[in-house]
Amino acid sequence: HNMALEAWNSMYNAVLMFALVGAMASIGVLVRSAQQYGKAAVLQAVLLVSGLLYLAVSFVPGAFFAQHPVLLVPVGALIGVGQALGFVLPDAMLADIIDYAELHSGSRDEGMYTVIETNLQQFVEIAGGVFPMVLLAGAGYEPLGGCSCGCGVSCGRAIGMPYARWHCPGDVGYSCTGKGGSELLFAPEEPAVAPCAAQSEHVQSLISLFFLAIPGLLALIAAIPAGKMPITARVHAAILAAIAARDSGGDAGEGGDAGGEREVIDPVYGEPVQRPPNTAASLLHEHFSPSEWQSFPTLGSLRAFLVSRLLLWVALAAALVAGMAYSGVEAAVTFGCLLLSALFILIPWDGVRLYALSGPAASSLVPARTAPP
Repeated sequence: HNMALEAWNSMYNAVLMFALVGAMASIGVLVRSAQQYGKAAVLQAVLLVSGLLYLAVSFVPGAFFAQHPVLLVPVGALIGVGQALGFVLPDAMLADIIDYAELHSGSRDEGMYTVIETNLQQFVEIAGGVFPMVLLAGAGYEPLGGCSCGCGVSCGRAIGMPYARWHCPGDVGYSCTGKGGSELLFAPEEPAVAPCAAQSEHVQSLISLFFLAIPGLLALIAAIPAGKMPITARVHAAILAAIAARDSGGDAGEGGDAGGEREVIDPVYGEPVQRPPNTAASLLHEHFSPSEWQSFPTLGSLRAFLVSRLLLWVALAAALVAGMAYSGVEAAVTFGCLLLSALFILIPWDGVRLYALSGPAASSLVPARTAPP
């Protein structure tokens, strides 16, 4: 749409093809670079370069690419590199984090970490797919410019007019074949922009904003924590050695104890690893934050807090459903569903914590303390 091409979908598919080639070509380079320079350094560098390039391209008008379509090749390849980056390095870094968590907890929790990662990605995809479309609709965006067919949608199959290039309110482009680019009949000249590809400048700016500018800005922001990942290849090797030494009762460079399990040092912070007791009381204690334990001096007050908040979440969910049913506005329904998705997490979260307080382990806790028993 930004390029105002009648055959915009063909160009879009070509860009996707370039993206696929860029992704496949970059995987090996990313892996070798991560092995040589470290995952965090490579991730940060690619995010910085990609973010700057995305922001730069976002200021280029679509008409420029319409006149010079070959320049879309590097743009598509850049998109592919970003897609490959999201699968190659973050998951490898997550594996290092899982090993580090095992050092502290004594258990392998791959399932929990990968589920959390997948859920976070799904939440981002939901928000990233909904908010732009809502804002575009508010700015006046209409699919095919409000036309019934054309610009990649066959008028013959859509409305039974095989001899129309497009069918728009007040404008029908007749031709002998109905194919894009074929000579128009009953028209003095070819329009500069096919009506099915026409969008307002405001809509075009929003498309460029969400397609390039915002991803570029988010890439620059993501580069900040990416470079602070403390688990390098050397540190990861030390983590694995510490796990092996602790589990075998051997020595990882420091003294031991009389319990058969050697004390090991956290390679990241250089402090002794304190294994959690994993008793029923300690696990229940971990259901709540230190501030919650400090804010509610008795178990009764903590239960009352959870009950009141659960009632609030349920009331908000009911109000959202009623509001969406009453308004019937598509934007209101969309945002209401997003808020409901958050409530569907908060309700079982507090429900499980309230249920945990009714178990036998709750009687052994003193809520005012801030450290696990």
